[in-house]
Amino acid sequence: MKVVQVSKPGGDFEIVERPMPEPGRGQVRIEVETCGICHSDLLVKEGYWPGLQYPRARPAPPARSSPRTCSPPWEFHRNSRAQPCA
Repeated sequence: MKVVQVSKPGGDFEIVERPMPEPGRGQVRIEVETCGICHSDLLVKEGYWPGLQYPRARPAPPARSSPRTCSPPWEFHRNSRAQPCA
């Protein structure tokens, strides 16, 4: 899967490939169609939080997504639309 990461404090955002995790029982894997960068992502990028380990990829809440697999008790269907949870 593609993720956006920062390799070092003050570094650029990079799109890299990472292994696709398998969802466990009670979890759902979603396909993210769009996603934004928030203020805290910029703080991580610039290295303003001491003690963080790099490279770092922080999952931001997706703006649009589709469930791919799921386990009960949810009744998602393949390729149905999902709304992000806040």
